[in-house]
Amino acid sequence: MKRILSGIIAFTAVMGILTGCGKKTFDKAEEVTTVETTAAAEEETTAEAETDENTSEADISNASCEDVIYEFIDAYNAQDYQKTFEMQMPDDIMKVIDFTVKYDEKEKRDANEIIRVFQRGIYGNADDEHIEVKIKNIIEKEPMTDKELLDLKYSFGMYAWMIKFVDEKGNDPDFDNDSFEEEITNTNINDFLELSDISDGYRVEMELENEKTGYTYEGNIYVMNYKGKWKINAKYILGSNMINSLKPLEGFARSIYNAQNSAIVEMDEECAGIGWKDCFIICSDESKDYNVPDEFERDIFMKKIRRYFDAIDKTEWFSVIYNGISHTVAYVKDKPETIETFPDLKYDKEEIISAMGEKISDDMSFDERYNICVDVIKNKTEE
Repeated sequence: MKRILSGIIAFTAVMGILTGCGKKTFDKAEEVTTVETTAAAEEETTAEAETDENTSEADISNASCEDVIYEFIDAYNAQDYQKTFEMQMPDDIMKVIDFTVKYDEKEKRDANEIIRVFQRGIYGNADDEHIEVKIKNIIEKEPMTDKELLDLKYSFGMYAWMIKFVDEKGNDPDFDNDSFEEEITNTNINDFLELSDISDGYRVEMELENEKTGYTYEGNIYVMNYKGKWKINAKYILGSNMINSLKPLEGFARSIYNAQNSAIVEMDEECAGIGWKDCFIICSDESKDYNVPDEFERDIFMKKIRRYFDAIDKTEWFSVIYNGISHTVAYVKDKPETIETFPDLKYDKEEIISAMGEKISDDMSFDERYNICVDVIKNKTEE
């Protein structure tokens, strides 16, 4: 049983395997044409409607999707991580969390920590100030497009697949990580769609107010009909400006760090096929990008970052990305004397990152720090 944990020990890593499962699964998904997936979705929706019509109407009539959104915001403001997590997941998802905790002898993380890390995109890091919000207005509620529905059913179905896996194979001592990867790679995309149990849903655009600053922003949320009750996809609920509304200009390095690592998680979820094992540099000045893997798509990366932190163009910055984590050095254009680094490179657990931190001193310019990081990467790749 311990051998399987290399593939599923951390829940975020589990989801990386499920949704960033490599070229074979990505290619297989590509083979399913729009006509086929749309037909499958329509067929499944019709079947679900016929099977669960009475139950669905009864359950959903007791709580409108707007009510569920307000409930989610209340739980978010109360920092009820368990509730917001379960509102975004299939029923019985805690089986996966409990399985992970039970066999996690290396990281020794408890269920609360795993749930907290998974929701970093909406809550931020553990040491970030919590941002309470309130809904000022529901701007628009529209049925999801076919593509939005299929994307959400696919990702939701992967979570459901993991629950099914834990139920069926979680106690099999002979089922190792290779078998796990082979089984999920060979699972047909339509199987994921069927397991999702999502029939339809809405995209809801809201006007949100930051309770501390009084600033208002637009956020989006998906509300999905799951077995006759509502489930949430809250990836974009806070809007692109909310996270940085409490941060002064000098704190851009932290904001860029948060935005980039959220973007990395998204790219994994979308089967970007990036191993992240190479150490490379992405810069505000694209001409200074260094050692970037061929499969890394900068334009997509930057587009995602701006959704989380659209003030990124007010700074000069570079980020060292290694092992799926971004480390950022930045300064504000009108305050070049203030150079921020987040997190501290010197004490990083990765040897190549800490080597950079050891060589960088506070009196160095932005360019000097950049050159040191390039040299460390160059020396490491030449070893």
